[in-house]
Amino acid sequence: MTTTVVALYDRLDDAHRAVEALEGTGLPPDAVSLVTGDRTAQAAGVGVLSGLGVPESEMRRYAEGVQGGGALLLVRAEDAMADRVRGILSPRARAGGTRRAAEEAARIEGGG
Repeated sequence: MTTTVVALYDRLDDAHRAVEALEGTGLPPDAVSLVTGDRTAQAAGVGVLSGLGVPESEMRRYAEGVQGGGALLLVRAEDAMADRVRGILSPRARAGGTRRAAEEAARIEGGG
C-alpha cells in the first residue's frame, strides 16, 4: 500500500533542503511534490489532498500556510518507506526553526 506523507514548512528553503535529503532514499522523482505560493500549484495541491480524503479544515490550514509564504511537501511512498520519509521530513522542519514543525509529517493512507 502507498502512504502519502505531508509536511508543511514555513520557509521554502527548508522544504528544498528536505527534498534534497530525500534524494538518497531511492524514491522516484515523481513521488515528491512541492506546493508553493503559486496559485496553480496551490490548486493542484489542494486537489491532491482532497482526493486523499484530507478533511477540509486541514486542507484550509495547509492552504493558509502556503499562502503565507510556506511550502507544502507531499511524498508518496510504499508503507515500508513511509517511516523513513517521516524521519527525514520532521527533523528538517524543526531544525529550520519552523513553527509548524512539518505538521509532524502527517500520514495519509492509500494515496495513489
